[in-house]
Amino acid sequence: PTSAVVARAPDGTEAQSTATDAANIPQALAATRPVVPPGGSLRVENPARVISQRNGPMLAEGALPAQGATSNESSEFFRGRWNIPLTDNGRADADKVAQRTAGQFTAIHSSPLGRAQETAARVAAMNPQAGVAQTAEALAPWTLGQHEGEPVTPERIADLGDKIRNRPDEPIPGVGRYSNAPGQSFNDFKDPLIDHAIQQIQGWKPGDKPLNVTHYRNIVALRAWLASGGNADRSIDPEVMTTKG
Repeated sequence: PTSAVVARAPDGTEAQSTATDAANIPQALAATRPVVPPGGSLRVENPARVISQRNGPMLAEGALPAQGATSNESSEFFRGRWNIPLTDNGRADADKVAQRTAGQFTAIHSSPLGRAQETAARVAAMNPQAGVAQTAEALAPWTLGQHEGEPVTPERIADLGDKIRNRPDEPIPGVGRYSNAPGQSFNDFKDPLIDHAIQQIQGWKPGDKPLNVTHYRNIVALRAWLASGGNADRSIDPEVMTTKG
């Protein structure tokens, strides 16, 4: 029988629910525990509750709650390839972008992650001249291996900074806690992203206005590339890349 592992805030609001069978309840509990809001609850609920809650709010990319309830614990997590869905607020924001940019774009490209694709689809609905949003693997986030799903700490930030500055060809060890994707090297993440931008620039014609729906670290990488001169060798400015924006 299907059950739901449900994380709730102290006021009872659902933060995340995962449908599962009895055999996989322990794994679902372990995977959901990190997203329980401070002071909230984690429990197994019955199928009726799954049906009634499955369209409720989920975690937003920028609003992951702390693992614990004390003020000195991090409220920010490394997401990597973690496929966190949009909340209702996220969908509302995407619709505002779509309305504000209606009729402007000539092509739309999206990261393969669900929240980016949903955003791109909502914008595409108001930009029919752009056609259907196209998935571009180059717009996917950096796969962070052992850091995915872990709290942002100075030690982990330093490790990523060292990879960017001194070991850009060395993959991050481990696999993603939620995506199960192996860690990438910085160059394996950055080079296809910049190649995607170069192709769009080289193929640009007057009147073209492509939209790329991507992730925070991808935007920083493109800014770092432009700060370094936007060169064909894909070199980046490490200061820009490692500065929190």
